[in-house]
Amino acid sequence: MLPPFVEATHCIGYHLTRKGRAVADRVVSVLGYACPDITYSPSLYPITAALLHFMPEEECYHCMASLVASKEKMFITQTKLLNEVTWKTVMQIAKKHARPYSVGACLQKSAAQHLSRLSGAIGPERIYADWQWWILAALPFPHLVRVLDCFFHEGIKVFYRVALAILILFHKHTSNQNSEWYAEATKNGVDHAIDKFCRNMPVSPTKLLRTAFSIRALSSQYISRVFIKTEMTLKSKQVITGSRLVRSRSSDNLPTSQSQVNIQMMSHTLTIRELFTLWSWLPVRITMYQPVLLYTTEEHGCSLTTFYVRVEHHEPTLLMIKTCNNEVFGAYCSTRWFERNQKDERGNRQAYFGTGETFLFR
Repeated sequence: MLPPFVEATHCIGYHLTRKGRAVADRVVSVLGYACPDITYSPSLYPITAALLHFMPEEECYHCMASLVASKEKMFITQTKLLNEVTWKTVMQIAKKHARPYSVGACLQKSAAQHLSRLSGAIGPERIYADWQWWILAALPFPHLVRVLDCFFHEGIKVFYRVALAILILFHKHTSNQNSEWYAEATKNGVDHAIDKFCRNMPVSPTKLLRTAFSIRALSSQYISRVFIKTEMTLKSKQVITGSRLVRSRSSDNLPTSQSQVNIQMMSHTLTIRELFTLWSWLPVRITMYQPVLLYTTEEHGCSLTTFYVRVEHHEPTLLMIKTCNNEVFGAYCSTRWFERNQKDERGNRQAYFGTGETFLFR
């Protein structure tokens, strides 16, 4: 039985035999057992199946485990929140960078605008929500293999570029109202048209990648900024509106009675109610763990050195501070405090540490 983070409709085998599908199922199941913090990762199965065409089961497992554990680069999203962040990131960068070509001094309408117009009543959001399946489910296998080859080297930003390239090429082939692809989009909907367009990709794998990597000013830093901003926006909306994502995260993974002692030790800083509210803001994979008190001034004193010694190698941590006026503020620190001492290639200490999941609260 496959882990619950897999979507049955997207268990793509890429023509693996029955035995090959069984191996893919086994690799994904073991990953689910070894990585219980993965709660939603529909792309994990098809990537596993693709790798099994080129390597034995053991190597495939180690490769997938490395992709899942990678912190320097993102390869595979592992929560519903991050899955939503990725497609909204694609939608944002497409507005600026999915521009097919220029004529004279006049830049043509962007592919994003074109897609929005074609989407009609269903809206572009529904189209972008399926962005990764343009690549993983619809592209011909030779195209996919070339894309994955780049993906394993550079991470998910390759998928972003390829998605924009697909939009650019789709725009080019539907800009003429007499074209078959324009007729397909108006008759059956742009979502079906893009899927069919990808399945019958009119350009070679080389041309697709050339289009993807010729998009200018689409740097990793820019993508990261858009990604983090989108993630923070979604998290803030969840807190304000109490959206479905929030309820599905923390309410099912509150600290158990076994950890009530630890919670009571924190209660001089936060009440149980406040702690549970804070718990609801944490990434869902973190709420599956039970809290452990690492440091408190009442027991360990006020030495900053002691604080670092007790805390810096743990990940993640919650920092809570109570002022003399009984006001409480703090931070969710998603990475180890030890990383503040890391240096770059030039020997300079990092100007910041943490990830897009880090946040302050009061």
